[in-house]
Parts: sequence; C-alpha cells; structure tokens
Amino acid sequence: MRIMTYTNARNNLRQLIDDVVDTSTETVITSKEGRDVVVMSLADYNGWTTTNHLLSTPENASRLLKAARDVKAGRVIQRDLIDE
Repeated sequence: MRIMTYTNARNNLRQLIDDVVDTSTETVITSKEGRDVVVMSLADYNGWTTTNHLLSTPENASRLLKAARDVKAGRVIQRDLIDE
C-alpha cells in the first residue's frame, strides 16, 4: 500500500490511476484535515465487496472456509462438466 498527500495525488492523478490499476496496489491519500481516502481499482473493489458479501453470514463463511481447508488438504473430487 502506498501513501501520498492530497496535493501530490491531485498533481499526478493520471499516473496515480494508472499505477493503482496496473499494479493492484491501493493508495492512501492523506489530507491535512485528516479526511483520508483509499484509491483502488474497480476490479479490486468488486473482488473485495464480493468476498465481503460471501463471508457476511457465519454459516456461509464456515462453509467457504471448510471448503478452502478441504482443497488445501487435497480432499477434492474432480468431475467432468455436463454438456447440456
């Protein structure tokens, strides 16, 4: 994560946007008033909100975390896709 001032971000907005999108690195923009913000790519934001939604209920979070542990432990079954 990078940190830059509001003035620096304003003066280099095009480069800031390109860097954030190209590197998927969030940037914190600070202000003298303490009204700081984070700039991230839309793709990263969409991924973050999707993950947040999927983990928003304890039951769903538990199922997903168990599935991740199963995959890591090799407890998977490979199946062929069904053509419709």
